[in-house]
Amino acid sequence: MWISFRCKLGGKVDQFWMQINKRFGLKVDFQEFAICLHSYSFHKRGITKEQYYTINDVQKIPGIVDSRQCDFLLSLLIKVNYLELDKEHILACLPQKLCGGAVHIGLPNLSSVDVYNDFKHAVEAIPLTKGKWLAIDDSNNPFNNVFDMMSKIEKRDDLVAGCVGYHFLELPEDKIGSLDNIQHVFAEPILAAVRMSSFVFGDTHEKLIWQYQKNSTSLYLTN
Repeated sequence: MWISFRCKLGGKVDQFWMQINKRFGLKVDFQEFAICLHSYSFHKRGITKEQYYTINDVQKIPGIVDSRQCDFLLSLLIKVNYLELDKEHILACLPQKLCGGAVHIGLPNLSSVDVYNDFKHAVEAIPLTKGKWLAIDDSNNPFNNVFDMMSKIEKRDDLVAGCVGYHFLELPEDKIGSLDNIQHVFAEPILAAVRMSSFVFGDTHEKLIWQYQKNSTSLYLTN
């Protein structure tokens, strides 16, 4: 199973705090975030590919190919440097789209969208008790290539493969007309084995926290 929304979530976190600062004149900066995946399902949807007959009894084949889509339910905790955020500001700036699909927050879950003093209280506010926290696999055996990584993932139920960053193929440069004057660069994805783990109160949560690392040749997420 491939879950490629980690970097997309990182981008949405960027968009989230940029919208808050732009719309409400604040100086909020996110530092870290954590992801708890509650459910995930993969479906084949779209228009049927079966042949059909027109009014004139001419056999036709649809030109639109059906697609594979997924539904997932997750909780996202973001560490920020600003504790005076209003709940209305947060709700107004939450992303509407993610990974080509729509983002929905159920009415019963609206009360949990808020600012908390620490990680423990934020976890306690999550309405759902079942889920797995995503973290980089911290095994001591590094992979020599992507085939070794996929071979290990196939043998373990607690690992998935994911895109956690991008390796630059050129130097980032300014692009005319880009959103918020963000630099443009051609890049290739960085893949990693991501472990789905449980969080037990009293245990350290540092390994569940994702943060950006950036250098001259890449941008990636790490724990």
